[in-house]
This record gives sequence, structure tokens and C-alpha cells, in this order.
Amino acid sequence: MDETLGSKGSANTKNAQEIINEVLKGEILEDEKIPVPAFPEPSKPREVAKAYFYEATAENIEKKCYKNGKKNICIMALVGAVDVKDRVVGGDNAFTEFPDVNDLSKKYRNDPIAFVWVDAPKQDEFLQAFGLAWEGTSKMIAVKTGKRNRYAVMEGELSSDNMNTFVDKILGGDMQFKVLKALPDLVPDYMMNMNMEE
Repeated sequence: MDETLGSKGSANTKNAQEIINEVLKGEILEDEKIPVPAFPEPSKPREVAKAYFYEATAENIEKKCYKNGKKNICIMALVGAVDVKDRVVGGDNAFTEFPDVNDLSKKYRNDPIAFVWVDAPKQDEFLQAFGLAWEGTSKMIAVKTGKRNRYAVMEGELSSDNMNTFVDKILGGDMQFKVLKALPDLVPDYMMNMNMEE
């Protein structure tokens, strides 16, 4: 049996075959061998994106949710402000009452998703745009912006399993979205205060 490699190919292939055959036959001395270089380290390690979960307000919902750069999906946690005892954690708007929601924003921070929360009991018209009304139970919705704005409502409570399944379906293209005629606005605080005074 011929122990040499195939003899057809370019000059580089032939040279490589000769070297390999010499190594197989033990014709290259140890001090002539050059170690294979290690895989080069990246010149700049991959930067880990920060995880944010902002409170959506009338002033920032456009920037933080609907038109957030390359993030064309906005996940909104619809909660009551009474559920959010400490709104700021480590400099990021996050809620301590829902650690699973904070974990969600960390897990998907490198995906095209923005995360916000809404003080839902004060936003009746906003909720109506998604076919919802505040009934005292926190919910989660996703808004997908683009040529056609669409939305999806998560079934069930804000549990880790439910939320992860919801986001995975969105990213995997398995989520059924409904048409959103117009991106709804939130009522600013000063208008809510005016309504209370009347």
C-alpha cells in the first residue's frame, strides 16, 4: 500500500504532502519542528451590552421603546406602581419586586429587544390600544415596530418560564402578532394630575 498522499494537485498541495509524508516517516527532527501557533486572541474582547429595564413615560416611550435604534421589538411589563417599591437598582431603572423580569432583560440584552415597564393602572387608553384593561394583574406585551406595527400579549403571569417562552417565540418567529393601528402614547403625569383636580 502506498503510504504517500495523493499526487494530484497544485504545487502548494504537493509541498504540503511531502512535509506530511516526512513527518509520518519520522524524517523531520524534533528541533526542526515549529509549534503550531495558538488561536489568536481577539484584539478587543466582545463588549457585554448593558441590561436596561426603563420605566416608560410619555416623554421617553418613543426613544426607549418604539424607536430604540436597532431594537425593533419592545417588551413592556404592565404593572401597578404599588408593585414597584424601589424603582432604581444599581443605576438602572429596574424593579426589585420582579427579579425574573430583571433577569429577562439581562438574558436577552444582546438581542434586538428593548425592555420597559408601564405604570398600567394610570394608562387606560394606552391599554385599550392592546385590547386590555387594568384588572389588578401584571401583564406583558411585545410591540414590534416597522412598516407594519404589531403587538402580542403574553398569556399568564409574569413568571420566569412564561416570559422566557414568550420572548423565545418572538425571536424564533413563532409568535402570532396582531396589527396595531397606531403606536399608543402614554398620558403624561401633569395631565393625570389635571384630571384628578377636575
